[in-house]
Amino acid sequence: MVIHPGKHDDIDGFRATVNNAMAGRGWAQPLWLETRPDDTGERLAREAVRSGVDLVLASGGDGTITACVGGIAGSGSRLAYYRAAPGTCSRVTSACRCHWMRHWPWR
Repeated sequence: MVIHPGKHDDIDGFRATVNNAMAGRGWAQPLWLETRPDDTGERLAREAVRSGVDLVLASGGDGTITACVGGIAGSGSRLAYYRAAPGTCSRVTSACRCHWMRHWPWR
């Protein structure tokens, strides 16, 4: 999970929701990678792919999501995102194969 912590009002609650949703489906707990002003997510997404994750999850605004798309580009990995800030992620959905987490509690 590549996450922009500043885009969440309750980061601990968000983590708990994600962890519980994944556990409830028998999935492994995510690798949590937090963005910083000097590291918006591209390197973190590449790190997640290199670590062998099945799916890169991203949460933040358009900048975080776009950076993660850049990080997985060409890898064959999939990206799911939860947009935690207003904006349009249309350029992201047209730029990658997205896996939607339709059945998660926040949907």
